[in-house]
Amino acid sequence: MVFRVATALLADHKEMLLQCRNFEQLMDYFKTTLPCMGATQLERVIHEVIARIDANLWFMAHVKDYHLCVGSGSGAGYWPTVGGL
Repeated sequence: MVFRVATALLADHKEMLLQCRNFEQLMDYFKTTLPCMGATQLERVIHEVIARIDANLWFMAHVKDYHLCVGSGSGAGYWPTVGGL
């Protein structure tokens, strides 16, 4: 969870982080700007993290179903091939 929040924060601040010219500027940005984020920015980051978690849970559920169908042999012909999409 911490890693997902960290990547969402980095993605949200990507443009400003890329403008930093050295390590000291990066550290100053992390110390001063990130703690002072506004409520709308925080909401955007939280919604992005929740959306990723929801998508990941949905994907994992369908992968499990796929493996169950393919493993039992009953899924033959059920799942479309790449060319059939």
